[in-house]
Amino acid sequence: MVAAVLRQLGIHLGDETDTSVFEDRAIAAAIDRGDMEAFRKIVADNNSNHTVWGFKRPKALTKLHDIVKDLRNPRIVVTMRDCVAIAVRNSKCVYHDEFEGIRKAAQATVSALGALEGITCPVLMVSYEKAMSNPRKFTRQLAAFCGLTPSPEEIQAVVPVMKNGPELYLQNARLIYDGAFTVEGGRIRGWV
Repeated sequence: MVAAVLRQLGIHLGDETDTSVFEDRAIAAAIDRGDMEAFRKIVADNNSNHTVWGFKRPKALTKLHDIVKDLRNPRIVVTMRDCVAIAVRNSKCVYHDEFEGIRKAAQATVSALGALEGITCPVLMVSYEKAMSNPRKFTRQLAAFCGLTPSPEEIQAVVPVMKNGPELYLQNARLIYDGAFTVEGGRIRGWV
């Protein structure tokens, strides 16, 4: 949701962006591999081509202290969801038990807060549910945090992109099993 809003406000989020989640594929791959050299090259390219740019990668929280050192004038936006909302979503998309999902979501929230300890650049903590309840107010606050001054018309244009679980996102977030299993001689055989 935050990335969709920033993109609508004209922030560059990558040359090759996964439009279901608004993540820069090259940055995501570099962070996931722990390839800081590749990450620094992308940062340098973005710095030379864009006055203001950003990226979304939730996994970046685990490497945040290393990542912020390479960014020009970094600002971090961390979106938090209600633990029950996360658990319900995961029970539908990845077939997790809701009670266990609440526990995992709470642990992930505490871990995210731990990753932010000692970060000295500006950090904006966003409640997803609160943002969704007042899209215009949220957009103004996010824009101000990012140094943007959108017009009332630009703010109004953001409202339609703030959807709770756009269909493309939901399709890509679901685990889909396509295959078959058989039991032969006490062994499971098959594919997913």
